[in-house]
Amino acid sequence: MLDPEGTAGFDNFLTAHQEIIVFTGPEGGFTQEECAEAQAAGFRLVSLGPRILHTETASVVALGIMQNIAGDLRSMPAEEA
Repeated sequence: MLDPEGTAGFDNFLTAHQEIIVFTGPEGGFTQEECAEAQAAGFRLVSLGPRILHTETASVVALGIMQNIAGDLRSMPAEEA
């Protein structure tokens, strides 16, 4: 669950080839009750860093971070690009 108060980043627990569900919140964020309910259901509060992102961009950033950790993103040599 993406939350600016989260104490972990994806790199703290994500491994390659792992199924994951990501909750992105509404503008203004999740309520404390929603965060507590998600944690009780086994979700972790994950921060994307110090910036507050819009709902529509947070999911794209989260996906990019997860792909990078999983090894799906890599630099290509100039001759391959």
